[in-house]
Amino acid sequence: MLEFTLILLAGTFSFYFKKYVEEDIRLFEVYLKFVILVLSALLLIFTKILGVLLLPLILFYLYNRKSNFLLAILLLYLAALSTLCVHCYLLALAITILLVWLY
Repeated sequence: MLEFTLILLAGTFSFYFKKYVEEDIRLFEVYLKFVILVLSALLLIFTKILGVLLLPLILFYLYNRKSNFLLAILLLYLAALSTLCVHCYLLALAITILLVWLY
């Protein structure tokens, strides 16, 4: 939710400052900061989606190969905690459990 708010805010301010960019270099710096803010928010969203979709598939593949599955779960989810929010982490874990249970 925070990322979408940042994108909307940055889009609004970038539209407002776009016509004044040629007049003042400070406004250009503000415009550039908002563009960077939008890009970082999009990167956060992409990371969350990628983590929720890819982690269960990787873990399901490792489960099928029967190669240190519990260690792989621990390492992958600990690595994911640095980039994912808690509800994304729990969703990825639930998808993994569902895949293993259905298989």
